[in-house]
Amino acid sequence: MLNKLRSFKSTLFSRYYKWRINLAKNPYSVGFRKHPYQLLFLMSHMRSGSSLLTHILCSNPEIIGYGETQIKYNSGHDIQTLIHKVYNRNAQELTRFKTLQAFGMSHTYIFDKVLHGNLKDLTILKNTPNKSIVLIREPERTLQSILDIRNHWTEEQALSYYRNQLQHLIDCTTFIADSSRFLLVTYQQVIEDTPRVLQVLQSFFGTEQTFSEQYKVRKTTGQAGIGDPVGHIKAGTIVRERRQLNTTVSTMIIQKAHRVFEKAHHELSHSCLTLDSFN
Repeated sequence: MLNKLRSFKSTLFSRYYKWRINLAKNPYSVGFRKHPYQLLFLMSHMRSGSSLLTHILCSNPEIIGYGETQIKYNSGHDIQTLIHKVYNRNAQELTRFKTLQAFGMSHTYIFDKVLHGNLKDLTILKNTPNKSIVLIREPERTLQSILDIRNHWTEEQALSYYRNQLQHLIDCTTFIADSSRFLLVTYQQVIEDTPRVLQVLQSFFGTEQTFSEQYKVRKTTGQAGIGDPVGHIKAGTIVRERRQLNTTVSTMIIQKAHRVFEKAHHELSHSCLTLDSFN
């Protein structure tokens, strides 16, 4: 009986969301809503700490999202898919009070974590109201972590992925040529300069609610394909102790990766806002 009730609720919400979305002439809005949603993309590479930052962002009540939707953005109409997918997923975790909020569909930001070059049509960033976090991580730990979960990859394959993803982030930010749309953050800053990062997030997004290093653990937390399936993500707070890795990367590959990282960090610092922009 309980499963039937849950299934009925999911079907009810799904139909309701689809109806609201189909009412809107603007693909970035829903029916009975005065203003379109703002997109919030967390743009990054694999093993960057993006799952942690996702949880911090989506614990703010003005933002709705849950992780990586795997949508490949080929046109603005894919935003409707995002809205429907995000609200459907969050409907599975509603309390009675939040059920009323969910029917309003009144969040300011619709969130997605975009990895692996899934933003195919960069004009989406020009044609929609949006702000994006660009998150990067230093190479040594990143490559070790990539090879830990992609143990069939060679070091060269991991480096190629890392290089290509950083270049994609550069391409996205330089294509828009509007630094006010992007905030560059490093994983090291998230972990070691947390209060400042949280304060800057609030300023960048203009939210009334503050951000916290404590976050909601969801049904999707740690689910493969949505977020980090390993590590400390289910702790509900930032865990600064590093997970033990059994992988090593050669000195030559690390040196190459550091040159790639430094170049990308330099270029992204000119095409994005940084923490120092908010001093």
